[in-house]
Amino acid sequence: MPIASHPEAVAAEIRRKIVCREEQSWSEFGFDEVEARVWQEAGIPAGKPQLAAICRRAPELGGSELNPADLQMRLHGGETVLNSLLHGTNALRLIERIDAARGLRRRIPTSYGLALGVGKFPLSVPSARHALRSCEKDPDPRKLPAVLDGVAELITREYRAREPRRTLMADARSYLDGAAPSQLLLDCAKAFGVYGDSEALRTLAPVIAASGSEVDRAWGVAQIFDACSRDRHLFFATAESARLIRDASTDMTTEVPIHATDLPSASGMLWLTGDNTASTKVLAWNSTLDGTLRASLVSGKRLLLRATSRDVNHTAKHTTAIVRMSEFGSGKNPILDERFDERHRSLQTLLAFVHLSRAARENSPPGSTAIGKTPNRDEVVVVSLKPDGQPRALPAELPVRSRNVQWRVRGHWRRQWYPSANEHRLLWIQEHMSGPSDAPVLFHERISVVRT
Repeated sequence: MPIASHPEAVAAEIRRKIVCREEQSWSEFGFDEVEARVWQEAGIPAGKPQLAAICRRAPELGGSELNPADLQMRLHGGETVLNSLLHGTNALRLIERIDAARGLRRRIPTSYGLALGVGKFPLSVPSARHALRSCEKDPDPRKLPAVLDGVAELITREYRAREPRRTLMADARSYLDGAAPSQLLLDCAKAFGVYGDSEALRTLAPVIAASGSEVDRAWGVAQIFDACSRDRHLFFATAESARLIRDASTDMTTEVPIHATDLPSASGMLWLTGDNTASTKVLAWNSTLDGTLRASLVSGKRLLLRATSRDVNHTAKHTTAIVRMSEFGSGKNPILDERFDERHRSLQTLLAFVHLSRAARENSPPGSTAIGKTPNRDEVVVVSLKPDGQPRALPAELPVRSRNVQWRVRGHWRRQWYPSANEHRLLWIQEHMSGPSDAPVLFHERISVVRT
């Protein structure tokens, strides 16, 4: 796709045109005749009073007020403040450039700054950085709980930094549907020299409503890792097994039936150990009761880069596959989300893992393994108690059975008796919690080691 026709490039051009639009009345922007003359003599065109308003109202966006004399200030690259305005630079970007020229390291941690992708947000997560480096250097399934918790914290913080933008997009859509403009939308519009409900705001709102596809991806990945951190189903593929899964995913088609009963768990995280031919990957998935399946495949190196980043704007892009799973026994293919991209191998990698695991079960000798187990999968059990969402070791001196706890029951088949039909039928029981609802949650973290 040519750069000129890329949706983000088109949206950026529209935003620049809004900043540089033609306006006639200086009084509508709060300037009297004398003030208007001063700004015009400093270089602001007579038909662009909004540029002068951007300078004078910069403090409302977290910057310092700019006077007519400041228009000739040189920014990095030799461009002046005036030329930057005339080229359509929005107010928040301009404030950043002016602060850099003045040697200031001030950040703009405001909701509208974050909503426009301009605000800074410290993202460094030491726990994720340490866990990822440790597991990449010395792959060990017992390290996966720390990796999961660190990555979940990283993804959650990254989403929170983008959450205001998601709110802004929703506000813009509501405004286009006839609702009054929200305060967040009005504040963000100030960055483009738009003040109050006007024709310029009606031009800007569709651009805001349609922007931020990375926000939706971040939200989807946050959902997946949030479910993984709660359910604690972890899988560790050795380098040989990871190579087998990668090879299978290369030729794997998405036109194969998949049901909740095919998944190794309702949600889970698979560590694909890297080798000399491929880097480490982290595959995470989550399924819901309505049959929706989300999967995300992330490079271990990219996760590490994001864990060490100090700016949310420098993080890597997310790739998430969303499908509606097949009905059990229907033989129909899953329904792919309209935004599905074949180049992102998250769904294909999950399908390869699922089908290889199923083949291993079907090919195992009768009676060699328990129901639902595979002969090439070991389990490392880690016990932790989570009373308030934070992992905590269970005291060794108190046996588990003496505690009043909740525990997770994994999805399973039950032979249900139907008196009306006078027969037993197979009934799939979804994964659920058991035990007192106000009791702490006991997790047996079974880290399945997948071997060839």
